[in-house]
Amino acid sequence: MTDAGALGWALLRLFSPDNSVGQGAYSLLNSQVTCALPDHHTEVSIWGKNLTNKDYATFFITAANPGGFEERTLGPPRTFGITLRYEM
Repeated sequence: MTDAGALGWALLRLFSPDNSVGQGAYSLLNSQVTCALPDHHTEVSIWGKNLTNKDYATFFITAANPGGFEERTLGPPRTFGITLRYEM
């Protein structure tokens, strides 16, 4: 059985040419546990991403208009999964 954890971080991210739109630093915590089965061909992994459920933007745009239109795309929320891998 193997386990792995990853803590990634991003410093200040700027999304506009004039650096007026940005996001402060943030960190993301991911983890995975993998178990190799006795047949030497199969692995089962249980994993989680963004375990602290941090809201962060992956894309941000502003439009120069009187309404101050802004659009941002958030990164994925906390997710969990199972991966089954088989090699011949």
